[in-house]
Amino acid sequence: MPRETNAAKRERAIEVCERLNRRYGPVECFLDHENPFRLLIAVLLSAQTTDAQVNKVTPKLFAQWPTPEAMAVASRALSTSKGPSPASDRHSRMSVATTFEPP
Repeated sequence: MPRETNAAKRERAIEVCERLNRRYGPVECFLDHENPFRLLIAVLLSAQTTDAQVNKVTPKLFAQWPTPEAMAVASRALSTSKGPSPASDRHSRMSVATTFEPP
């Protein structure tokens, strides 16, 4: 069986989205975001806590590290400043977010 082309995958994905939209209607996102990068980070954080809590911490998080490049540098800096640790990659990613827990 031949592999599906990228164009065919895109067309199929659009068709699936259109069918879901017809069946369930438009979906509202409760996470505050300005671009796909910020939405991705908010979704990752929302797996650990409520959307309301994520919306409280992300403004300060993105004020300090507004781009993927800035956040990548921050993640490495935070993980190396704590010294060597057997922590998983997931823990390292979350360390940036936990720095911004509201009072």
